[in-house]
Amino acid sequence: MVHVIWLLRALRMLCELLPTSWSRCAGMALGDGVRVLGIRRRVVARNMHLALGLEPGSAAQRRLLRDSYRHMGESAIEFMRMRRLIRCGGLASMLQWYGEEHLHGPWQGGQVLLTAHQGNFTLFSAAAALRGYPVTVVIKRVRNQSIEQFWLEQLEHSGLKILGNRDSMGDILRVLRRDEMLGFVYDQHDSREGVWVDFMGHVATAFRAVPILAGRSPRPVVPVYITRLPNGQHRIDCCPPIACSQRDGESAEDYQARCAQAYTDSIAAAVRRCPAQWMWLHNRWRPYSGKGLVSERAQRLIEQAEGT
Repeated sequence: MVHVIWLLRALRMLCELLPTSWSRCAGMALGDGVRVLGIRRRVVARNMHLALGLEPGSAAQRRLLRDSYRHMGESAIEFMRMRRLIRCGGLASMLQWYGEEHLHGPWQGGQVLLTAHQGNFTLFSAAAALRGYPVTVVIKRVRNQSIEQFWLEQLEHSGLKILGNRDSMGDILRVLRRDEMLGFVYDQHDSREGVWVDFMGHVATAFRAVPILAGRSPRPVVPVYITRLPNGQHRIDCCPPIACSQRDGESAEDYQARCAQAYTDSIAAAVRRCPAQWMWLHNRWRPYSGKGLVSERAQRLIEQAEGT
């Protein structure tokens, strides 16, 4: 709808007028307001109970709920200001890079970057492109075209390239054949018969595309996570590549399930390191459908659930 895009542009203008020192306070206030209104708070609390064992209503859960919503509010304001930050060159000063040597390995045939809805992940994608990395990010398309158009507007001056998760595998492979980087946000539910994995003690689905790409040729899968620091800056950690080569006699399906589990374990570790900065809004854990590949650990969880 046309009026949505104009409303978002008006909000962007207001956020860009905010002094930098006020923007963080505005973001935390926004997060507090959304939490008080109860928007998806039951989903967030349920997910925290499932993954972290935090009892509903406990002091620990209330603190994490508050910090999580404040983080989302800060991220929303940063996103609204991103276009201005990119234009004026202020984005680079907000970032601290660690482990960047893992993005410069002696490999050919492209590189796969793995990330999650951890920290301000959109900020990381734009920052990587601005830093000169030839990054294309595969995203899950947004149903509302106005919201997606606005999202692309915010990133248009960064040089970041976008592919939808329903685009052809040929488009994805062409990125790697050009020896470029392909980024995946790997912590979303895959409704198209993906891979069932153990994610923080409960079954969830993971996308099958990354294990398939890793199996096409020995290319690295490098996890990269961004975290907001107490001073308002952001730390980008480029982790060592996940080695997941196919074993002798192992079927392609078993290999893909094992890789998907390894990638998911990396994300789970990042979430546990800084739980307040993961997007708990997702309906991430769903009942096993009986379709798709299953990792060994997920199979044990399914059998335990069936036995109770």
